[in-house]
Amino acid sequence: MEGRTTPLEKEIRGVDFSGQDLHGYDFSGHSFVDCSFLKANLSHCNFEHTWCPHTDFSHANCMGTNFKRANLRFCNFTNANVKGANFYAAVLEDAVLEDMVADETTEYFHLLPPNKGAFIAYKKCVADRIVMLYIPEDSQRTSATMRSCRCEKAFVVSIRSFNGKKEYKEAQSTVDEDFYYEKGKWVYAENFNPNRWYDSTGGIHFWMTREEAMNY
Repeated sequence: MEGRTTPLEKEIRGVDFSGQDLHGYDFSGHSFVDCSFLKANLSHCNFEHTWCPHTDFSHANCMGTNFKRANLRFCNFTNANVKGANFYAAVLEDAVLEDMVADETTEYFHLLPPNKGAFIAYKKCVADRIVMLYIPEDSQRTSATMRSCRCEKAFVVSIRSFNGKKEYKEAQSTVDEDFYYEKGKWVYAENFNPNRWYDSTGGIHFWMTREEAMNY
């Protein structure tokens, strides 16, 4: 990302940036400890791969800001403007996201699967077997800041090889070796975690397209 390069050290500790105009600064790879960006202008800044849990971004202008792969645990984004921001693979566990100003240009922030209704999804299992899943209307579903999703229950429609020519009756999970998907049967995640910002947690993990499942 093009922008102003910060002269600060890689670890920034105890600095109050409140209200400052930092438009376009490149903070990528920095660590922020006990810092605040309250009401700061952070538009089009680069926070990629930053480590800044508990940082205050409330009321900040984060339009077009790059938060890719940033650790944003426990950060406060209350009333922050994140239109056009990119949160790909950012960690938002336990962050305060109330009244954030987001829109359709905010990337990797909105729920990926349909919020309501049933739909078809896919997952990859051991030995490159692709499972087609039917996610019913009453199944909870979540997604965080990547293309992967989770749900609490699903029906196994089919199990096929990558090229689609071979069919199978069952497929083994790549995560839990004792968990199998059987064609024509329901599967349930008793440990489903409804908090969407926890990505690597309980649930039936799936992808919205067959191609994404194959590439996993």
